[in-house]
Amino acid sequence: MPTTTDPTGAGGVAARGVFAGLNPAVVSVLALLAERGNFDPVARAQDHLARLKAELKITPAQDKAWQGFATQVSQQAETMKKRFAQRPDPKAEAQMHAPERMAQQLAQMQERLKDMQALRDRVADLYAVLTPAQQTLADQHFARMGREMREHMGQIVGLSQLPGFHVL
Repeated sequence: MPTTTDPTGAGGVAARGVFAGLNPAVVSVLALLAERGNFDPVARAQDHLARLKAELKITPAQDKAWQGFATQVSQQAETMKKRFAQRPDPKAEAQMHAPERMAQQLAQMQERLKDMQALRDRVADLYAVLTPAQQTLADQHFARMGREMREHMGQIVGLSQLPGFHVL
């Protein structure tokens, strides 16, 4: 497993604009996965959705809200895959002037914000129909997912070896 102490290395530059607003370590990991051919957000999303649905034990009465959530997650995974495929050439991006680069990143962050708002709405819809026990599982799942992602990202890019790195 390759390690690096530069979380914004060449791979990060290639992906930075596509994933503007994400932690630089996350961007670097996505770039590393893409370079290895392991970055398929659609497959990852489908796997995640299947596990989450089973964990929550979604009932037929909750299926409409679940489908809304699952559709949003799937659409965003498709969008991420397209954005990544269309990422700017790292050499061209490196030649951009600061105001131009920042304008591009701002536009991409605004797109990502709209995605997050839409997902938040679908999560709220789903959460509203969950039982208290399922809500507890959902809370634990999303907290665990974030923590595991940060740990995994740190291991892949070697961030856990950097002074001051810790998983929140």
